[in-house]
Amino acid sequence: MKNKQRLVAALRIAMRISFIQLVLTALFTCSLYAGEVNGQGVLDKSFNLRVDHSPLHEILSEIQKQTRVKFTFSSNAINANRTMSLHARDKKIIDFLTELDKQYHISYKVLDNKIILFAAAGQMLINHNYQDKQELFPDIKITGHVHNQDGEPLIRATVTEKNTTNAVTTNENGFYSIHVKSEKSILVFTSVGFESHEVQVNGISELDVVLNTVDKSLEEIVVVGYGTQKRKDLTGSVSSVNTKELKSLPVPSIGEALQGRASGMQVIASGAPGSNVVFRIRGTGTINNSDPLIVIDGIPTDIPLNTLSPDDISNIEILKDASAAAIYGARGANGVVIITTKRGSAEKNNLEFKMFYGQQKATNMISMLDASQFASLHNEMMLNNGQNQNPAYADPLSFGKGTDWLGALFNTAPI
Repeated sequence: MKNKQRLVAALRIAMRISFIQLVLTALFTCSLYAGEVNGQGVLDKSFNLRVDHSPLHEILSEIQKQTRVKFTFSSNAINANRTMSLHARDKKIIDFLTELDKQYHISYKVLDNKIILFAAAGQMLINHNYQDKQELFPDIKITGHVHNQDGEPLIRATVTEKNTTNAVTTNENGFYSIHVKSEKSILVFTSVGFESHEVQVNGISELDVVLNTVDKSLEEIVVVGYGTQKRKDLTGSVSSVNTKELKSLPVPSIGEALQGRASGMQVIASGAPGSNVVFRIRGTGTINNSDPLIVIDGIPTDIPLNTLSPDDISNIEILKDASAAAIYGARGANGVVIITTKRGSAEKNNLEFKMFYGQQKATNMISMLDASQFASLHNEMMLNNGQNQNPAYADPLSFGKGTDWLGALFNTAPI
C-alpha cells in the first residue's frame, strides 16, 4: 500500500515538472516568433521620399521621422556624408536597405525597433603603409606594381585617385591596391626623384607602371679647372650660376649680378660708379690678398669683371673648396671663379640684338635768381649798406631772364 502511494506521488511530481517545461517552451517559442514578427514588421514599413544629391544621414533621418524606426550607425563607418538621390513612393524599408547593400556595401541588422547599419565585411582595408586605416566603399579595385627604369620596385611611391583624397602607397615590393569610384577615374603615380605618371582606369584591374627619373641636373655639364665633368661625378664643392637669370637683372656689370646667386660666395660692392666688386669665397686669406682667382676661357687673369658684358658670358662656375689649389696652386687658395664666354656654333646661326637706353638727371637742384632778380637784389643790398648803386644795374627789368648757367651745366643727358 505504501509503495503504491509513493508511486502515485512520484508520478504527480513528474507531471508537474513536465507541465512547467511545456509552459516555458511555449513561452520561449512565442517570444522568438514575436521577435521575428516584430523585426519583419519594422522592415515592412513604407515611406515616401523624393530627394536629389542629399547626404545619406539626412535621408535616414527623414525615413526615421516617417516610419518611427530608429537607425543606428557610425558616420565614418558607412560614410554618412556621401550624397545620393532617392525617389520613393510607398517604398519598404527592406527594399531601401537592400539597395544600400547592393550599391554602397552597407549591411544591416534589426534589433527590436532599431536598425543597425554597418560596413559590409571586407570593406575595411589597411593601406600598404600599415599605419593609416581607410574606410573605403569601392566600385573598382586596381592592383599592380610600380618600378623604376631598371625594373627595381619603388618603395613608398604614392598612388592617388586624381582630384580626390583617395591615396595609397606601395610596399617594399612596389605593390599597391586601391579602390576607385568609376572607370573614368585617373590614377596619378608619384615618387620623389621621378616624373609623375597618369593613367585612366578604363576597366583595368591590374596596372603595372614604370616611373622615369626626373633629376636631370645630375647630367648637367660643369666646367672645372682641368676640363668639364658631369655634376654627378664631382667630388668637390662647385656652384653654378644661371646666366639666363643674370641677363634679366638691371645691373651694369656681371660682378653686381652675382650678388646672392651663388652659395658660399660674398659679393661686396663699393657703390662708386665704375668700381669693381670684391669677392670673398673662403674668407680672408694670408697669401697676397683674399680675392679669388678669375679664370676666363681657361686663362687666369686680373682684369676687373666690370669690363665684361653679361651678354658675352655663357656660364659661370665657382670652385669653393681646397681642391682648387691642386689645379691652380696658391693662387686658387681663395677660390676660383671660372667664366666661359660665348662662341660660335657650327650647328646653327644665331643673331642677338640688345639695346639699352637711359637718362640721367640731377635732382634737388638749388633755385637760382634770374638776371632781373639778381640786379634788383644787388641794388637793394647796396642801398641797405649806404653805398652807391652800380650804374649797370640801373634798370633791372632790362636784363630779362638771362642765362641759366646751372641748368645748362646739369642738363638731362643719355646714359
